[in-house]
Amino acid sequence: MLADADEEEEAGLTTLEDEVTPLAGPESKTETVNLEDFPTPLAGPVAEMGQMSWWWLLIIAVLGITGEEMYRRYQKKQREQANIES
Repeated sequence: MLADADEEEEAGLTTLEDEVTPLAGPESKTETVNLEDFPTPLAGPVAEMGQMSWWWLLIIAVLGITGEEMYRRYQKKQREQANIES
């Protein structure tokens, strides 16, 4: 600890006690921030994703319809086999 204090004094640093340094002031300052003042770094990729999202929706819809049709055929086949075996 003493070596650290000597190094701080040589560097021109001072150590303050907790009572001397308050954590927050008595009054709080609030500022309004205009979001238009800051650039949006993802504006390009997000806009491109919006243009391509209908393709994904179309792909999911086609796969869903195909899967549903396959499930119906499987259920029909299972019922036919159950009726033959009975």
